[in-house]
Amino acid sequence: MNKNVPVPRTAQKGVRDLVVIAVSSGLLMIAEQAGDFGLPAEYTPIISSLALMLYRTLRDQVGSTPD
Repeated sequence: MNKNVPVPRTAQKGVRDLVVIAVSSGLLMIAEQAGDFGLPAEYTPIISSLALMLYRTLRDQVGSTPD
């Protein structure tokens, strides 16, 4: 007897948000340590901006808009 356990919509949104936050946090970590990768410190704001843009794009793609 294998019944599918219904997952509340709030839980699905929570997991989705955690994945998006994890991805963007990883990008921000890379931005903060850009010097370790041989990039000048001046590139940090650019990488941070790209991480924020990617975060917003991912949120839009996974349907974060209110219903």
